[in-house]
Amino acid sequence: MMFNENALKSIRNREIVIGYTTPDWNYDMYDLISYMNTQPEKFKIWEPKNRRLGLTKMEARKSTPDFAKNIIKDLKNTFYKNHISCHAYCGFTEYSKSFDIHKDRMDVLYLQVIGNIEWSIWKSDSNKTNITPDQGSCILKEKFMPGKWIWVPRGTYHLVEPIDPRVGFSFGVENNPDPSTYI
Repeated sequence: MMFNENALKSIRNREIVIGYTTPDWNYDMYDLISYMNTQPEKFKIWEPKNRRLGLTKMEARKSTPDFAKNIIKDLKNTFYKNHISCHAYCGFTEYSKSFDIHKDRMDVLYLQVIGNIEWSIWKSDSNKTNITPDQGSCILKEKFMPGKWIWVPRGTYHLVEPIDPRVGFSFGVENNPDPSTYI
């Protein structure tokens, strides 16, 4: 499991947690492309203009990579009253635009799998789902390479910017926002 007792304490306190796990997967762009072919069209978000692909509902797919299945299993054991979702986000060039600064309705564990990105966390008083840079301030900016992960509590504004072609897996802890339901 990725979370030690200190990380779990921070998660229960609705804090951002950053960690690193030694990659034990052998997953590359070829594997991603092979997996794309097994993904139903309704669970693909292809954005050619941004050179970006999202694969959703991976928690329900038998062909999901083993490392992701193991994380889903661990998250289900740790956050036992919550549904766990899994999505892969891919950018095929260093110019593959990601989502704008936004916040999610679920707690998110993001794991960098292929390539490098830059994560930034934003503070804003806005209630909107998306904000522009002039509506908030960047309070953390950090480079992520394969194996680095971040826990982002729901409602935290964030931005992911590619540095090179990349794949990251996002695991959503949905349903009950009450951290006391986390073991």
